[in-house]
Amino acid sequence: MRIKISLIGIFILSVFSSCKNNNQVETLKSEVMTIHDEVMPEMGTLMNLQKELKERISRRDNVDQSMADSLNRLVKQLEEADEAMMQWMRTYKEPSEELSQEEAMEYLEMKKNEILEVKEKIKTSETRAKEALQN
Repeated sequence: MRIKISLIGIFILSVFSSCKNNNQVETLKSEVMTIHDEVMPEMGTLMNLQKELKERISRRDNVDQSMADSLNRLVKQLEEADEAMMQWMRTYKEPSEELSQEEAMEYLEMKKNEILEVKEKIKTSETRAKEALQN
């Protein structure tokens, strides 16, 4: 009788543990996608800023060669931020059911760090471009 109770207890604990592990994976997956969803709307802003900078360079409004070079660097930073987001989206995959909980968590942590880097690139390049356009 004690063996049956122990086996039932072990089974119940393993079920709860499995649910807890799945919840951790789902929570981390949600965090990753929240960061992505926060940054994704900025992609249109990046495109608009690139366009404005290129127009300013082509019009040569109070733009000497040094300023043109600086604005071109900002355009390149915006393009790199855009490409970083596109690359992240191309490589992100939902963790497979075949992965262990540990493997899924490691993968999601890696993707979270990557999207945080993308977010920083986007925010930095956007801020710098807006500042340049105000001058």
